[in-house]
Amino acid sequence: MARTFRDAFADVTPLYRLGDVRFRYEPSLLMAEVTALRTRWGSASVGATAALAAGGLSAAVLLTTPNQLGLATALAVIAVLFATWVLRAETKTLGRNGFVLNFATETLRLDLPGRGKHGPATVLVSFDQVRDLLAEPSAEGTRALVVYFKEPGQEMIRGEVLVDRIGTREDEQLQRTFTKLRAALGLSEEALD
Repeated sequence: MARTFRDAFADVTPLYRLGDVRFRYEPSLLMAEVTALRTRWGSASVGATAALAAGGLSAAVLLTTPNQLGLATALAVIAVLFATWVLRAETKTLGRNGFVLNFATETLRLDLPGRGKHGPATVLVSFDQVRDLLAEPSAEGTRALVVYFKEPGQEMIRGEVLVDRIGTREDEQLQRTFTKLRAALGLSEEALD
């Protein structure tokens, strides 16, 4: 039986954001885009600003008072630490690009980053290939929605993260998203752990 966007998402409050994903709707499509990584210190742009400020102060101290080499060095080290933190945060965000549920073609498109020498990859999964959708523990006490599917000609079941870093304050939104996505993918109703 063909699933429609209207059937899967009828009479329910629309999704807008969950964890590190922002949702968008178009006719017969549900698109999810991974947004900038948020950490307990804020967004990565705050870290980049701090790195630039510390680096600028280090240069200013070195140029105006050359005898304060220790202070300039300490500020340069702080700048390097902030820059390293920003790069690590961005690397975690680049781990996934998003996904699209297409109800017209009954497919799930996963946009994944390149690994090693390979460029970005797109995996197209038929709804019939999806075996499960689970909410699993993730980093720092958060949860992630993980889809499990079997690729044609493969024996193993593969898992990919759809939504990550779902905080405890988002439990109600997680429950709604979990229920909607399971229904949309044609999976049986299951209680969220």
